[in-house]
Amino acid sequence: MNSRVRRPVILSDVYRGLKFSILALAVAFSLAIPIPAVATVVNFGLGADDYGSLTIDGKPICTYDNISAAGGCGGSIDMAPGVWYDISIDYKNRNGSDGMALTWDQPGDQPNGGYGFGGSFPSLIPKAKFRTVDRSGAYVGGLRGDYYDLSGNLQSTVIGEGPINAINNIYNNQNTGSWNGYGYFSLFEERLSGQIQFAECPSPLKITLTQDETDSLQFVAAGVLPELGTLFGQDEAIRISAQDSWWGLKEGSFDSEQCKTLRLMNKPLSFSECAVLLPKKRPQSNLCPLEECGRNQCDLPGQVLWQVGLGAVQVTQWTEDNIKNFIEGILKRTEDEVLTGVADAAIKNDPSTHDAIVGSTGCLRKSWLMRHPVVGFYFVNKDVQPCFGITRPKWCDDGNRTFGGNEDTMNKTVTVLEAFFRDRCPVSNH
Repeated sequence: MNSRVRRPVILSDVYRGLKFSILALAVAFSLAIPIPAVATVVNFGLGADDYGSLTIDGKPICTYDNISAAGGCGGSIDMAPGVWYDISIDYKNRNGSDGMALTWDQPGDQPNGGYGFGGSFPSLIPKAKFRTVDRSGAYVGGLRGDYYDLSGNLQSTVIGEGPINAINNIYNNQNTGSWNGYGYFSLFEERLSGQIQFAECPSPLKITLTQDETDSLQFVAAGVLPELGTLFGQDEAIRISAQDSWWGLKEGSFDSEQCKTLRLMNKPLSFSECAVLLPKKRPQSNLCPLEECGRNQCDLPGQVLWQVGLGAVQVTQWTEDNIKNFIEGILKRTEDEVLTGVADAAIKNDPSTHDAIVGSTGCLRKSWLMRHPVVGFYFVNKDVQPCFGITRPKWCDDGNRTFGGNEDTMNKTVTVLEAFFRDRCPVSNH
């Protein structure tokens, strides 16, 4: 498993792989549906005398249109950190005095040195939060400003405008004597364009992932993290997701092969292996959905179902009562609902295997309950806590040496994953 090709993969800020959806009585997963990154709602204020229209990421934010008086408008949009969004502003002074400002509710330049009305937010957007392409094709700070007369004839172009705050002699929030040559009562149109970013991601540390590992992380971020957040709060959900994902990467459950005789399972839930307690003999992995390792029991010693699911949780570690208490007491579902949901998510185009999972008993049933990602992550996080303590067991450093091997590697991996789950910062090898 660990000898498979490990190639560089970047987790982009917008997921393109997997979606987690919660049905009325079960959890189900569907593939190939884009998942938006966790974002922050950013509020914008556009002041204009006498016309202004703001568009971000192709979405109209607001428009102010009053030829008789200065004023402004406001609107909001979800923005993920580290992402550059297209932005455009269309401004016109059709009568009387001019004036325009663009502000937001994020920390920015202060004070506003020119046009006083920028909506209800006091902070001008710093020039560094804008970028545009110069004539050489390179990105530079600020926006591109194309100036027209009111008949639509291009007059001039300026590269690198910002902060967007202008009136009379104030231009780019500085007293320059004019607004790019236009006087206080000049009639003109300016069309601003470029990109905007509300926050930068910290420089990512380096980890290298296979495509399967990338898909599994996307799966956790889209489906497991939100439900853990509902149950335990966002900070605790991020901690659990990062630590358990490190464990899954190290143990190989994020990069598992399908069973060799049945290729009907959705991959994020396909991991299952037997414990073989014999010297110099490797555990049997890549089990098919109904395989039981020779006997339908969950007690050691012997050849039994061992680690299962995305979290590589140990079936023998927890009792049926432990699982029942979590599912009914914390998850607020019945075991039958969880089994049905997991079978719906894991099995495709094979009704008989699906029904056999729902009707399973003994250790096989227990293993499928623990394949539910939230159930598995809850229990495996308790299992791996010794790895984050003062005295670390040797088994913390077994498995995949890319993510295991020592405490420093573990901590580095968890740090990268926490940043990814918290801010959707890229997990990158660049």
